[in-house]
Amino acid sequence: MKRNLCALLILLISIFLISCEKETKEPKTNENKTTTDNRKVDVSNKKLWEAESNVVVIKDNESELVEFALNEFEDIFSEATELKLTSLFESEVTVEEDNFYYFIGQTDALFQNDIDVSYKKLGDSGVVIKTIDNCVYMSGATDKGTLYSVYEFLNRSFDYEYYAEDEIYIGDGTDADWLIFDYEYKPSISNPCVMAGELNKNEELYYRYRFQNYYDTWMRDNDDVYYAHTYFKILPKSIYESTHPDFYSPDGMNLCLTRDPMIVDEFVKRCKEVLSIDKEHTYFMLGQEDNFEFCHCASCENRKAELGGFSSAVMMEFTNKVVKELNEWLKEEDPTRNVIFVTFAYNDTKTPPVTYNESTKNYEPIDDSLIAEDNLSVQFVINMCDYYAPYTANKNIVNALEGWSALSKNLTIWEYSTNFDNYMDCFDNWNSFNKNLDWLSSYGVNYIVEQSAYNTNTSAFSEMRLYCMSKLMWDSSLNMNELVDNFMFYYYQDAYEDVKNYFEAIYSHVDELVKEKGISVRSGGTECMVKQNWSYTLLSSIKEKIVNAYNEIEKYKNTNTKKYNTLYSRIEKQELWVDYYIYKFYPIYIGDNTAQATYYNEWKTRARKYGLSMIREGEYL
Repeated sequence: MKRNLCALLILLISIFLISCEKETKEPKTNENKTTTDNRKVDVSNKKLWEAESNVVVIKDNESELVEFALNEFEDIFSEATELKLTSLFESEVTVEEDNFYYFIGQTDALFQNDIDVSYKKLGDSGVVIKTIDNCVYMSGATDKGTLYSVYEFLNRSFDYEYYAEDEIYIGDGTDADWLIFDYEYKPSISNPCVMAGELNKNEELYYRYRFQNYYDTWMRDNDDVYYAHTYFKILPKSIYESTHPDFYSPDGMNLCLTRDPMIVDEFVKRCKEVLSIDKEHTYFMLGQEDNFEFCHCASCENRKAELGGFSSAVMMEFTNKVVKELNEWLKEEDPTRNVIFVTFAYNDTKTPPVTYNESTKNYEPIDDSLIAEDNLSVQFVINMCDYYAPYTANKNIVNALEGWSALSKNLTIWEYSTNFDNYMDCFDNWNSFNKNLDWLSSYGVNYIVEQSAYNTNTSAFSEMRLYCMSKLMWDSSLNMNELVDNFMFYYYQDAYEDVKNYFEAIYSHVDELVKEKGISVRSGGTECMVKQNWSYTLLSSIKEKIVNAYNEIEKYKNTNTKKYNTLYSRIEKQELWVDYYIYKFYPIYIGDNTAQATYYNEWKTRARKYGLSMIREGEYL
């Protein structure tokens, strides 16, 4: 698109959620807006403004999350259409033919119309939107699914698109059609738990991106949250070590799962206590401690040898016993309750306890006792690998996932999208991320922990990462390059082309480093971001591209101060990356020691303004 046409269109794009400007151009996305899977939407011969009244309905005494969904619907519907909504509880509603009605959540009317929103059908995040006569019903099997059904309705009706906290697109719906929805969809990844510093400021950000707060997913007992490494939370040393020393490995780094037969009973007892306290959450981690020292005592080594030589076999045998007993108890205590137990395939237990059958070309369990209970998920940690390349290029990852899928129908994944040794790394997984998601979803993976820089904001296009993650977790068939282009067009507006040139200059150079020097992109180390890989000439040329972006918005400095400041801040946040590396690799070009100190102090001030508080995990600016 030519720059002058971009500028004309960009003038009409809303910067904030409540905006007085309208724009009829649809967001650039390759998602099919009509029929994709079961996502069917037809246009009727009626307009929204033709109704005597537009009425939004929730049932009485709804949850906070469904009330949040109602508020989102009201705000965006009214902004798009300029129509006034009437909001009612279901007990107050009598459906009249001159009105349009929008039922949100599991209302009585939804079930009276035999609309299936069962958990079996939709899972944690699936949505149903159904138009019947002059009523449309939006719901999921969970409150979270209901919220997402609202977002899907708004996207299909008014092109609503959530780019970032300060950039939300809402199309012109003042002449919008009443749409006929026959719409049912389960996302590619039902439970994307993204850990990123940008999300920490506001819980609503998770919902608007259709993410989950990882820490809010898990069972809890007051301050104890049962996520990740829970062996010692379930059987604390302070309580059990004096009376049951054999509950623990000789080095004290993990539990011992074989020496004391009482461990199963006590482990089950403690899990029951947690399950009795917390009846709200679904996931319960039964996970080993965070180290490489799974128990290697004689008893465990003997059992390991009997089970083919796999530490993971000892873990799976123990965990299956525990989960089987807990399932029997849950069946008696609360038969409709849905609990997903999770155990780690991590470090010494990453290798699945399977053998490969050459005749069937399939992996098979070493022993049937290792096949996971239906509600026991194995969380495979994808670490110590090259994130530049798709996972399918790594035989170890492919074989491990194939092996674990022979044991569990319910795999979950923990993966990384930052360098913990250097949060200023540009971390190039842009070409592999959607391929990986598409591949993982083909195994039925519906829960992914995506760990980015969880304790600080970062510079290298972090807002765009969150947007692309959000879109691809929802629908992994989307195209990453188109999503990147779409985001940049709406987020950087007049500066779109120059910021895109900046982005491409950085990441095309990483492409060259991969091809010419064989570097890889990892969650630790300094392989990419070292001086010999980034010349001063290269960094200077990259700097020029971001300076050009400032020039494109200069015209707003005196005519539209709000827009100028918004776009200036977005550009300046990205500029932090190149300025940091000019200082880090080539301080001599900045000047003497005093000039260098002044430069870095000014850089830190700018960085802190945008929430960048750490250079690497554990090291503050």
